[in-house]
Amino acid sequence: MSVKRQLDQVVPPEQRLEIARGVLRLVRRRLFIDRPAPDILAQFQVWLDEMLTYLLDVDAPIDEEYVTALGQTLINDQHLATPIVLEETQTRVLDALLASPALEREQREAVLARCIRMWAIINRAFEDTREKWILERQASIQEALFRSRQHIEEQLRESEARYRSLVELSPDAIILHRNGTILYANQTTYHMFGLQPDGSLVGTSIYTSLKPEYHDLVRQRVQQVQQHGRKVPTMREVLRRADGTEIHIEVAAAPVMYKGEQVVMVVARDVTERVRVEEELNEARARLAQAQEQERLRLAQELHDDVIQSLVVMRYTVQTTRNLLRSCDAPFAAEVQEALQSLQEQIREVTDTLRSYVRELRPAGLHELGLKEALQGYLERVAESAMEKGVHLHISLQDPPSSLPEPLALTIFRAAQEGVRNALMHADPTHVWISLRFDDARAVLCVRDDGVGFNAPEQLSEFALQDHFGLVGIQERAAWVGGTLHIDSAPGKGTVLEVRLPLPSKGAKSALSHTFIEESR
Repeated sequence: MSVKRQLDQVVPPEQRLEIARGVLRLVRRRLFIDRPAPDILAQFQVWLDEMLTYLLDVDAPIDEEYVTALGQTLINDQHLATPIVLEETQTRVLDALLASPALEREQREAVLARCIRMWAIINRAFEDTREKWILERQASIQEALFRSRQHIEEQLRESEARYRSLVELSPDAIILHRNGTILYANQTTYHMFGLQPDGSLVGTSIYTSLKPEYHDLVRQRVQQVQQHGRKVPTMREVLRRADGTEIHIEVAAAPVMYKGEQVVMVVARDVTERVRVEEELNEARARLAQAQEQERLRLAQELHDDVIQSLVVMRYTVQTTRNLLRSCDAPFAAEVQEALQSLQEQIREVTDTLRSYVRELRPAGLHELGLKEALQGYLERVAESAMEKGVHLHISLQDPPSSLPEPLALTIFRAAQEGVRNALMHADPTHVWISLRFDDARAVLCVRDDGVGFNAPEQLSEFALQDHFGLVGIQERAAWVGGTLHIDSAPGKGTVLEVRLPLPSKGAKSALSHTFIEESR
């Protein structure tokens, strides 16, 4: 911010004009000046603005020669060369600075301290009254500083009282701790822990009521807050209450100042009911997905055993009829032969189409051969068909872990199906890359194409409004197993579709659910 702009904020132009007029009214009363007021006012305003601008530039060191010259400018005018003018000017300037809301406490004290030094230099020009005047001004400024400090301290006390009331009345548990030792806990914390609000938590460890599985992770988060001075993302933990029951809590942590030192503030919210609802919703989604798969299998079975078999019989009947027509000389035999051949071809095409639908509805070999083999076989069949249209598929699949649950494998297979189908139908690509990789924590399926691309909406649910139900289906399937769908696309830049699915943990930690509420996870 420029010094001129700062001056206008601290002491606005109209206030500076009033200061100048007030000083000159005093001068006229006491010194009986005959000089035209507008002339003196304009001169005095220029001097006042220059003095205030230099005064507010607290970051610059004081140049005694410049300040002396600034004072000499005023002293050289015999009508203003009196301690009365400086005294009245300083009084009004100090009052304006003390009353200015644009100055913080530290800024105000710095400006007032700078004012003392500047006036000490200016007053050296007034040898006769210098020491008395400086002492009076110092006493006045000290008194002003004392009043200002008293006022600020009173405001701080009121602010602290209001803040404490807000903290105590907060529906969330709020804890202040240093290195894990609790320094303060509000009433909600005691209720959450199943205790009476008697201050018994102060001095205890935050780890006492946490399940042991969370201790290492919480220590890492505390270290990050204390050493790096930054907040950590929200996390879910399990808390054991005084009566032995367990609740799920959502915890955020950030550094704060408390009694002059940096500590960790923890804000916790009971989300037990939300977790219960989420678990019920996930179970319902899983049952829905299972029902959908069962319906797919039933439909595929009926198509295979009924419709396709009927078409096979029809095709055989047509072929038999054609054979009979070849052995007779009935009128129009050639025309009938041609019509039957066309009908036979149509039946074959419909049969092939229905068989492809059956393969789509029932993942061939997924249960018997496993995810990689089933998906490899499906993609190779798609690649053969796509090659006829000039589209090249590039397939890279890692072996899945042996403990991969069937619902997760089915989700990956269906997501790959829909992702490849979407790319071939809508992207007009030359190349499509399909990759599947696994690490200790998650499975990542990526379908990338070099097609036309599109403007991806901020919310994937908007795809439904654009009739892109396939992508919505991928998102829903991923959500059912705790995963996410990410789409990166732009017109002319192709599309990257990435499905990230969490893998179940191994051993005793499988019950943990370290769910970070951040999109960057």
